[in-house]
Amino acid sequence: MTYKNTISELKALISNDFENRLIEAAFKNLEYSANVLRFNNFAYSIRELSRHILYSLAPNEEVLQCSWYRNLIADSTHGITRGQRIKYAIQGGLNDQILTNQVIDIHYIKKAQKSLTDSIEILSKYTHVNPDTFEISQTEIDDLVSKVISSLKLFINTINETRKYIINNIEDKLTNELIEHTLWEVKDDIDILATHHNIEEIEVSKYYINKIGAKELDILAEGTVKVRLQWGSDGDLRRGDGAEMNTSFPFESSLNAKFNKKIQYSKIELDNFDVNTDSWYE
Repeated sequence: MTYKNTISELKALISNDFENRLIEAAFKNLEYSANVLRFNNFAYSIRELSRHILYSLAPNEEVLQCSWYRNLIADSTHGITRGQRIKYAIQGGLNDQILTNQVIDIHYIKKAQKSLTDSIEILSKYTHVNPDTFEISQTEIDDLVSKVISSLKLFINTINETRKYIINNIEDKLTNELIEHTLWEVKDDIDILATHHNIEEIEVSKYYINKIGAKELDILAEGTVKVRLQWGSDGDLRRGDGAEMNTSFPFESSLNAKFNKKIQYSKIELDNFDVNTDSWYE
């Protein structure tokens, strides 16, 4: 049986080269028909893939910074449980109270967490060498491979879909006006192309949450900045020796919003404001 399509489907769900290579290596195990442990080796590799995905979504340094983090592992200074990694992968540093009051029913989150835990347990089950997974037929292998892949897909999709649902609900509570107000705070730092300039208007056309971090939301915004450019002094303009014009340029900006009890009142700070003036030279 060929697994080419299955491999392609899995690669579409992950994000880096190591995970792509691990998927290919996992399926390579199934090619060695003389190895009676080929399915167990495959299942072990897929479980390790799920572990790597979870660790990449919930790095130690991020989880430890979360307000909801508590050390639940005895004899460990900075122990992190699998459940805590799952929690971070879904909701970042947002605590349950903020989620429940403003974003999503906490029971929805707990249901997703249980689904993820169940998926990992299914993956772990097939890594063990038992009579029912040892020296089995190709038909049985194909059936078990299907179950393992279904569990992995469920694991990845549950994280992605739940986090997306949370992000969409948070984005609905943010407004263009809130973001535009933050951008206005740095208008004097924007160096355009003339002796003098004035920002006439900043218009946000699109914004989205790029990441839910341990303590803040990372936001990316795009839009247009409308400016008045002036060459020469005001006196030069009055004498006809200066010039002025109104124009606009697209911009991209990265911002962060510190977690607040009321998301719509979050304190937003600017990380970067990049005005694209390429059209000026065309």
